[in-house]
Amino acid sequence: GGIYGHVDLILGNAAFISDVHLEPDMDQERITVETTFNNPRGFQTRLRILMKSPSGEVYESFKELKLDRENATTKMILGIKDWKRDKCVWSLDKPNLFAIELQLEVKGTKGKGPEYSFPVVRTFSFRKFDCLKGDYYLNDQILKIQGVSYNQQWSEGGLWTTSNPKLEKDLKAVKDAGFNAIRSCGAPLSTEALDICDRIGLLVFQEFPFHTMRSTPEGLEIAKKLITDIVKEQHHHPCIAVWILGSENGTFMLQNGNKL
Repeated sequence: GGIYGHVDLILGNAAFISDVHLEPDMDQERITVETTFNNPRGFQTRLRILMKSPSGEVYESFKELKLDRENATTKMILGIKDWKRDKCVWSLDKPNLFAIELQLEVKGTKGKGPEYSFPVVRTFSFRKFDCLKGDYYLNDQILKIQGVSYNQQWSEGGLWTTSNPKLEKDLKAVKDAGFNAIRSCGAPLSTEALDICDRIGLLVFQEFPFHTMRSTPEGLEIAKKLITDIVKEQHHHPCIAVWILGSENGTFMLQNGNKL
């Protein structure tokens, strides 16, 4: 599928956070945080966790880290304090968003307290989707989908532009026109676009970039890996309502759709 978003090159410290994946659980009122570290020197430290609620309150906690390997992954489950459904659940009218920031603690200068390095920030929220007997449900209520196909490369401002104020203007115009959902066509929307849809309450039918795939065993394995990578990276975005295998790739999908 190639690189479909921007790429950052970051100079790390003795140890740093290399990846974060979130798994919100609305029924259990909690979130699972999977954090991966790069730790070439066996650095021992604490992980500082800051969580901001939709109302703006910030909660702080710490986790002791014992990273035995150069690249280690740890999971933790965090409950949500002061859970109130109308203030914690994401919907089209009330797109409530949480934010979580993870930091590594490092020793401060003499006479000063600890310092924190390499912060990683993610937003997330809680919502539930179901499809029962032909009806689509959002948070246990039937929702009528009123959608439009949306190609980000044709949005005002061009393709994959970073910090593009016209992209948010464009997506708000879609919602103001009466639509509650968009379908990305041919390629997934960028993280920047998903962040905007999270904030404004616009559902996304996120399509995988399969339209140039070859219908071969190798092509099938590449497609499976793309599905795994993209879903793991993006599924915490509350705006994503549906994953679409593809459209403009008839032979590949006809022969491999059931396998995928």
